[in-house]
Amino acid sequence: KETKEKEVNLQQQTGGSSDDIFAETNNADTDLHRKFAMTVKADMLAALDNDTKPYRSILDLRKRARELGIEVDNDGRTDILLQELVEDGLVRAAREVIARNGRKSRTSYDLICKLYEMQPTIAARSSNRIKMQQYSTPLPMAWIANRFAMEGKGHGKVLEPTAGNGMLVFTVPVELLVQGATVTQ
Repeated sequence: KETKEKEVNLQQQTGGSSDDIFAETNNADTDLHRKFAMTVKADMLAALDNDTKPYRSILDLRKRARELGIEVDNDGRTDILLQELVEDGLVRAAREVIARNGRKSRTSYDLICKLYEMQPTIAARSSNRIKMQQYSTPLPMAWIANRFAMEGKGHGKVLEPTAGNGMLVFTVPVELLVQGATVTQ
């Protein structure tokens, strides 16, 4: 059985890029996917300001994706991709919250909880994600874990071997070098 390895550069992720989720698509798709993730970020941040929920369900996400030119189906085959892109957008929005309000502030935590509550539920899971037991870390849990893990640390290196969208390390200060990991698929 052949295994495939991919390099995941988490330093780029802490700077706001989750290139690994775009790695298996062509350039046109990559641009559309990044645009969708950035749109989700903007929609989520606007919803924080307006105290609204931008997406009620997967149907709203599919509609938004189509508006941006992403080819989606109604049978759920593209829902996993949309879920990954939404999580990327959420991480980007959470980083913006941290940048605006500080990574240790109660305001940041409260807003991150609101972002998590606004996240649309998408029940799609690929057989590979199930097999590899891949689960997304809820934003508030990641914030709390980072508070404990990073307390008193202003230098050094951080290794987050689970990679993904960088949700677990979204509060890690950008000035800390976040090492990449090789993930065997």
